[in-house]
Order: sequence, then structure tokens, then C-alpha cells
Amino acid sequence: MQRIGCTIVKSWELIRLLEINDWTKSRQAGSHVTMTKQGKRNIIVPVHSGKDINKGILYSILKIAEIQRIK
Repeated sequence: MQRIGCTIVKSWELIRLLEINDWTKSRQAGSHVTMTKQGKRNIIVPVHSGKDINKGILYSILKIAEIQRIK
């Protein structure tokens, strides 16, 4: 399980982190990318240019992906 220390993360950074942890982009609908992994729930990542990922959304995605964050 990977650990991440995060306060401000862009959507492309989060998508890259998920890809490193064996998640794949399955599709994109508008400004949302769906990431999939065998045996796991799908993760939807909002992709809004110029905006950071909200802290609550980020922590929820990390929890689903089972990536620990450093406090």
C-alpha cells in the first residue's frame, strides 16, 4: 500500500497516482474520468482545468483505492 502526503493535488496528479497503483482509465464523460481496478469499486475523478481536487473528495478516493495518506 502506497502512502501519500497531500494538501493540494491536481486531477492529473491523482489520475497518475491511481495509474501507478494499477488503476486504469475506463472512460471519460465530460469532465469526469472513471478509473477501474479488478475486484474494486469504480472511482470517478473530477477533471476541472485550473482547479485543485477538494480535500474531502481526495480523501474519499484515497480510501477507496486503499492508498494511505501521511498526516
